[in-house]
Amino acid sequence: MNERLDYGAQIDRTALVSESDTRALDFMPQLDGLRAFAVSAVLVHHLLDVSILPEAPFALSWGLLGVRLFFVLSGFLITGLLLSGRDAVEVRSVSRLHVLKQFYVRRALRIFPLYYLVIVLAMAFGDADARAQLPWLATYTYNFWISALGWFPAHFSHFWSLCVEEQFYLVWPLVVLFAPRSRLFGIALTMCALGPIYRLVAWNLAFGEVAFYTLTPSSLDSLGMGAMLAIASRSATDPMPERRLRYTALPIGIGAIALLATFGPMSLFAVFGETMVALVFVWLVAGASRGRSRQSYRMSRSGPGCSSITAVKGGGTKRRARTAPTLTRSQATSAKPMQRIAMPAGPGRRTLTMFA
Repeated sequence: MNERLDYGAQIDRTALVSESDTRALDFMPQLDGLRAFAVSAVLVHHLLDVSILPEAPFALSWGLLGVRLFFVLSGFLITGLLLSGRDAVEVRSVSRLHVLKQFYVRRALRIFPLYYLVIVLAMAFGDADARAQLPWLATYTYNFWISALGWFPAHFSHFWSLCVEEQFYLVWPLVVLFAPRSRLFGIALTMCALGPIYRLVAWNLAFGEVAFYTLTPSSLDSLGMGAMLAIASRSATDPMPERRLRYTALPIGIGAIALLATFGPMSLFAVFGETMVALVFVWLVAGASRGRSRQSYRMSRSGPGCSSITAVKGGGTKRRARTAPTLTRSQATSAKPMQRIAMPAGPGRRTLTMFA
């Protein structure tokens, strides 16, 4: 005779899920609005007469703002995905190589088909530039080629940002998965410093405008700030780094941009202005990523048959049961029992759900 038993009885592994971890794992549609703004700003910059548009703040270009916002978003989302994979590794459910392979396969399926389709279509319609530049386009090293060229060719010059993204995807997963977790925030902070350091060197050595903006080191501060936000927001033991980022990024970023644009020489604004822009976008992404969490936090154990714990702001918890699958007694006789412990929410606290 079959009996309906708790699906959690099958689980004999301990997992700890914090509010920030769950939020990073959840699909966050509110970030799509920021992504749409970033793409629209780049399209406006390339396709419309900028003279008929309102000027971007502090004489920045709409294209630059869109690209930097996109890089901050990318650093935040990709690092969140990789940290989720690392969580799975640390509870011994998968290997690092499996997570790495899964990440690369998903990125390839997401980006490669449309990217290479555009190149193939351009070649099919007789685009001479596509044929001449194919080795650089096909290997995502186009930003190196135009940097050496010193100017932006027609048709494919905007592909430089895709190349930066792919080069970031190639290296950053290895860092997140294999570096000590305690060092990740410091590594991301170092990336934030490397961006302006590179631009300072490029300015003094007269690399040229194209190399100044399009080589990957120039974007490390934007990517690193997104990564730093993801790492800080997933810390279950120390919430202070994330809070400091959320509360200080906007005033520091806006204040520094205003000072640089008003009193600083052009060289300082060129070197440090983009870092401050990225810092403002960190505040924007941090606020958007929290979404509805200002009202309630949804704490869920992934997988069918587990209940969901909702922590209501101001204290207390509410449990919403899901339908558990039907298991026979023989399937669960050897399984260890599962205990769910919910810590009540309250001002300044995190809500944790432990499955043991």
